[in-house]
Amino acid sequence: MKTISKILVPVDFSDCSRAAVQAALDLALRYEAELELLHVHEVPFTAGAVLVRTGDGREVTMDAFLGEESRRLLGEMVDSVDDLVKAPHHQVVQGGVAHVSIVDRAKAVGADLIVMGTHGRSGLSHLLMGSVAEKVLRGAPCPVMVVRDAYED
Repeated sequence: MKTISKILVPVDFSDCSRAAVQAALDLALRYEAELELLHVHEVPFTAGAVLVRTGDGREVTMDAFLGEESRRLLGEMVDSVDDLVKAPHHQVVQGGVAHVSIVDRAKAVGADLIVMGTHGRSGLSHLLMGSVAEKVLRGAPCPVMVVRDAYED
């Protein structure tokens, strides 16, 4: 069996992605693996050139604003996870289509495992919105572990 040395953890700052980070951390500590926490922000095509005024008065593009906010939120998430300092890890923020960027990043870094959260939608909301986790499962170059934030008893 192949050892796990690199775990990619896509996050969207939801409770289920926090649960995925914790599950990935548990695995990383067990296998002495490195974690890469990835957030992908999607900019609507029409909003790419739109200027946004930031809290400090700067005007930046929507893409730049989303990147800055994503890095801030990812930093806060990392700081809030107990024991994350015990495993080698780093953070990546990029723009793009979430499932495509996750699969591409897994290939680029040679991930041995992707650990990601799912909202567990079903019915009409799943049909209309799809599932990033499901799309990643279809294209991933490695095993994918999908974690929910809560399970029924």
